[in-house]
This record gives sequence, C-alpha cells and structure tokens, in this order.
Amino acid sequence: MDLKNIPYLQLSKRRQKLENLFKKKKSIIFDFDGTIADSLHLHENAFKKALAIHSVKFEYKDHLGMSTEDAMRAIFISNRYAIDEAELKRLTKEKRTLANELYKNALQFIPGALAFIELLHVNRFRLFIGSSGSRLNVTTGLHKLGIDKYFEMIVTADDISCSKPHPEVFQKILDSKKMDPASVLVIEDAESGIQAAIAAGLDVVCINNELKIARVADKHVWFADFKSLSNQLQSRLPHA
Repeated sequence: MDLKNIPYLQLSKRRQKLENLFKKKKSIIFDFDGTIADSLHLHENAFKKALAIHSVKFEYKDHLGMSTEDAMRAIFISNRYAIDEAELKRLTKEKRTLANELYKNALQFIPGALAFIELLHVNRFRLFIGSSGSRLNVTTGLHKLGIDKYFEMIVTADDISCSKPHPEVFQKILDSKKMDPASVLVIEDAESGIQAAIAAGLDVVCINNELKIARVADKHVWFADFKSLSNQLQSRLPHA
C-alpha cells in the first residue's frame, strides 16, 4: 500500500455512541504498548538511555505506535543528525534490551484492561495482538502480565515489513485467520495505529482519551475507556 493513501486523521469533537460497537464482532485485535500495558514511560526511559551518547532532542509522544527502528530513524532525521545503518541497528537493539529489563520489573496494566480481556475470553471472543513493538518485548510483557494464554496469534514488528500506520500488521492477522473485517474490532491508543486499522478496513476504539482525533466521517472510530467497553459488552450479553 502506498503510504499516501493512509487515511488522514483530523481534530474532531464528535464521538461515536457505543451502543452498536460489538454488533457482529467476533474477534478483537489489541495493540500492546499503551493499550494493554502501561509501558510508554518505560519505553521513553529506554529511548533516553540508549540515545544518551548522542546530542538529539525528541518528545517520545511524537513517536507513539512506531517501531523502535522507525522511531530512532525519525528522531535522527528531525535533529538533522546523520547516522549510519549499523549504528541505528545497534541503538535499536540496545533500546529494546533496556525496555525488556524494565518490563520484567515494572510493567503494569492500563486500568481496566485485564477485566475487559477476561470478559472477552469468557464470552469466546477470539483475541489477537497486533503491535509495532518487538516480539522480545511483547512476549515478555504478555508473560509478565499473565495474559499470554488468551491470545490466539501475536504479530509484532519482527513479523512485518512495514510498521504502523501501514496496515500490514492487521492485514497479516486477517489473512492468516481468514476473517471478515466486519467481524473484527481493533483496540488502539496511537494515531498511527488508528490509521493502520482504518486502512485495513477495521473499526477501531481509541482508549487514549488525550488523543483527540478521528476520521473525517467518524464512522470507524470510537473513544472509550476499558470500563465503558466492559459495561457496553455486558449489556449486550444474553444473561445481562
């Protein structure tokens, strides 16, 4: 896909109502960092430590949803700082290693994420991970949080050629499992992830309320926290 065709997201005050969110949905694809795992501060610290020897300035929030290598490259480009590919690869590996150590010691859930995942599992939704993070860190994180058993398939930056906002991470899951996009809902926290989901033809919920963006027509994007999602799902269940 030509990146020029990735949908543009703009500021919007409109919000989709949640009433029909789970209608016909059978599968949920979660992003991991910032969506399930409260890990963004851990990644920011790892970036800062890995880049300490270089005179570069950056705001980690400007690179949410990107793979580590893509974020590293973007940081050096924005600083007009020339760096060769070997050093870029070394820094990427170092940052991932630093983040992995932080995951093992300090990783926690985004509030409400665990309850929502368990509710989906009990009600036989198919669950997947579609992340721009490394397989090393995503699998470490899932194991640390004790939820790896819930996910049928995990796709990470190591499994794809193009990271978000390219839709490959989601398309790989759809193609592998032969799923109808209309039956799938994505849970995300970053603009690049929302763009990727829309480009794959998927509905998406943004759980990051500080990200005040939506597609122009708003018809594929919802904003909600996990408590609201759990409540809405429970209201649609036969025993509710």
